[in-house]
Amino acid sequence: MIRIGIVGLGYTVGISNQHAIAWKLIPGARIAAVYDVRTERGEEFVKRHQLDGAAVCQSYEELLDQVDAVCICTPNVTHVDLAVTALKAGKHVLCEKPFALREEDCQEALNYAQLSGKVCMIGLCYRYIPAFRYMKQLIQDGALGEVFWGRQVMCSDRMANPGVLCEWRMQKAFSGTGVIGDLGSHMLDMTEWLLGEQCGGLAKFQCMDSTRITEREEIGTGRRRAVTNDDVASFTGQMENGVLISYTVARLGGPGHTFELYGSGGSLVYDGSRPFEVGIRRKPFEGGYQEALTFIPVPEEYYMTAENTPVEPFTINFFHQAEDFLDCILNGKHPETDFERGAHIQRLIDTIERAAESGVTEDVRD
Repeated sequence: MIRIGIVGLGYTVGISNQHAIAWKLIPGARIAAVYDVRTERGEEFVKRHQLDGAAVCQSYEELLDQVDAVCICTPNVTHVDLAVTALKAGKHVLCEKPFALREEDCQEALNYAQLSGKVCMIGLCYRYIPAFRYMKQLIQDGALGEVFWGRQVMCSDRMANPGVLCEWRMQKAFSGTGVIGDLGSHMLDMTEWLLGEQCGGLAKFQCMDSTRITEREEIGTGRRRAVTNDDVASFTGQMENGVLISYTVARLGGPGHTFELYGSGGSLVYDGSRPFEVGIRRKPFEGGYQEALTFIPVPEEYYMTAENTPVEPFTINFFHQAEDFLDCILNGKHPETDFERGAHIQRLIDTIERAAESGVTEDVRD
C-alpha cells in the first residue's frame, strides 16, 4: 500500500480536494498524512474527506516521515523547494503546475529528480480528459489531415467578483504570471501533446495581457492591495512547422474551455462542457465543407480503466493522473509529464510573458 501525503490544503480553490477525491478511489494507495501551514485546515480537510487514520501533521518534515509519495498543492513559488526536500527524503513527487516562477528556478529540482530515481510528475492532468484522449487518436489516424490552424479559449469566472480577496494567485511574487500560467499551462501542454508529432513544438509567441481588476481587499487585514499579474491575455503561438494557434485566457469570466482544430480533412472540437464527446466536421481532403459539426461519444475504452472510474467532469482526469502516478511507482515507469516537461512548459510561459512585455514576437529558444 503506497502512502500518499498531501501538502497545501487550500484557502480558496483548494485543488488538493480533487487529489483527495481521486486517491480515495485508487486501490493500492491511501492518504496517510496531510499538512498545511494552518493546522486547522488539515483537521477540517481530513474530516471533510473522511480520511480515516490520516495524520494531520505539524510540519512538512513530519509528513515526509509518514509517506512514500507527496502531492504538492501549494503556491507556485514553493513548488521547487518542497519537491527538492521530498526527493532528498527519498519520496516520489506529484507537483501541481506551473512548476515554478521561472524556468531557471526548476533546475535544482531537475538535478535531484535525475539523481533520486524517484517518480517525479507535474500535474498536467488535462491529458487524461476522455475527449482529448480520443482527439489524439483521431489525429494520429489522419482524421484531421494536414493541420491548418487552431484556436483555444480557457476561462474561469470566480475572480470576476471584485469582492474575491487578494490571494496568492494574484501576486507575481507568489504565482509568477496570473492566468497565463494558471490556465495556460494546460493549454500549452495540450497543444503540443495533440499536435507535436505532426507540427513539432511551439516555437514563437506574440502576446498582449491586461490586469482589469487592479486591486482587491487583502486577506486578513482589510487593506487594499494591488493585483500584480495578468487577469486576461491573448497570445498566438507558432509551431515549428508554421501552424498558428491562437489562445485567449481569462479569470474574469468567459466560455469555459474550448479547443478547435482545423485541417485538410475537416475540424475537431473540444468543448469543456462535454468532456465525454468530441465535435467532428469532416470534409474531403480535396474538397470543401458539406456537413455540419456533430458531437459523437468518446468510446469507453478511452477512459473506463477500472470499474470504479468516476464518470464525472474534472474528477476523471485527476483519477487517471493518480492511476498513472501509482503505476509509475509500482512498475518502475517514467511519467510523460515529468519534471523536464514541467520545466519546458515553464519556458513557454516565460516566452509568452516576455512577448507581452516587449510587444514583439519572441522565440522560445532565445
